[in-house]
Amino acid sequence: MSTLPASAAGATSPRTTTTPSCDVLVTRDGTWDGLYKIATNGATSEVKLGNHPIDVVASSDGRTGYVAGYGTGEVHVVDIVAMRKLASIKTEPAVISLALSADDSTLFAAATGGVHVIDTVTRKQTRFITLASSPFAVELSPDGTVLYALLAFDNSLAVVDLPTGNIRSAAIPASAESAVLSPDGRFLYVTHRDIDKLSRIRTADLRVDTADVGDAPRGIDITPNGSEVYVVNQDAHTVSVVDTQTLATSTIAVGDGAYDVTIDADGKRAYVNNYWEDSMSIIDTASRTVIGSLPLGAVNASWGIDTACRGAATPARPGLVKNLSTFANFFCGPCTTAWVLFIKPANSTDFTVFANGQPVSCAQKGYFFTLALCQLTALTPGVPMRLSVVPSNGSTFGATASTLLTLRP
Repeated sequence: MSTLPASAAGATSPRTTTTPSCDVLVTRDGTWDGLYKIATNGATSEVKLGNHPIDVVASSDGRTGYVAGYGTGEVHVVDIVAMRKLASIKTEPAVISLALSADDSTLFAAATGGVHVIDTVTRKQTRFITLASSPFAVELSPDGTVLYALLAFDNSLAVVDLPTGNIRSAAIPASAESAVLSPDGRFLYVTHRDIDKLSRIRTADLRVDTADVGDAPRGIDITPNGSEVYVVNQDAHTVSVVDTQTLATSTIAVGDGAYDVTIDADGKRAYVNNYWEDSMSIIDTASRTVIGSLPLGAVNASWGIDTACRGAATPARPGLVKNLSTFANFFCGPCTTAWVLFIKPANSTDFTVFANGQPVSCAQKGYFFTLALCQLTALTPGVPMRLSVVPSNGSTFGATASTLLTLRP
């Protein structure tokens, strides 16, 4: 095993490793047409799935994988532990990108002409969201109420309010390739392959700022704390590490044809699959150095990549928000204050309230027996808001509930 070149910004003598910290999943085309796994002990295994599997996303407990079968027009469901196919869900037209809700209950699959919405329990499609053109990638807000879809052919971003079905759009730079949403839902980061740019889109008003990255940026991921975005530059054989506040960039050299990147649950390692040399680079995020590489098998084109983390690194599921309601003084006229009330889920240590998919601050926040409360102030009377709550236990995670509120003008 040889260590790949390290960034000039990193340590001069990086340590080496031959094992990942979480299972790493890679979709591979060509000889195998399947999902390849490198386990935490370095052991490898594969399950065959059919022509051209292109993207993969793992459940929060690291036990189930969903694979976009672009060539076969279906989503494959895989038992990651046993590495066997559990089911295939027909999704004609074919899918290219996947997003999974925080509670693992709903899968969104970007396809020709729109997005398939799939119930992961019944493994049935519940709806198809028709868009102006075909999305290249999809991302879901932390509260599960807003879907972002990159319409690369139109150089636009579609923003879908899932409860109402309303869709708005905004212009973005050309050749959008991949996207990742910040953990708090405030920013969407997008790579633009042909113009060597990264966009930072503020989700509140869809304002766009850009940063220069390397040649042919493709895959993207963000650290769990939201401080850095990792962008894979395929033709430059590098990864750009972008500070999400300043958009300042540093560079790490990786393997030939780097295609996608994923960061593990604790944010300590990033993994890059190198398309043209059938290898995976392992990056230590603290030192920003490549600390090892692993083979991905000969003559197999690797596409999407994700980590499947189990055990202590996976946050405990805090449960479902129940009995979400609001209380406002309807005798005020105009009203600008409301209380959000709900039953506090078991094991939840905190919660975040969202208004129309955006996190909002509580002027007062607390608990009364099993009831959780949040006071919202400076609201706009007469304008309907969709309020939702995401319970958390160390990170933004859990099943949500939502309700509509219109204050008296």
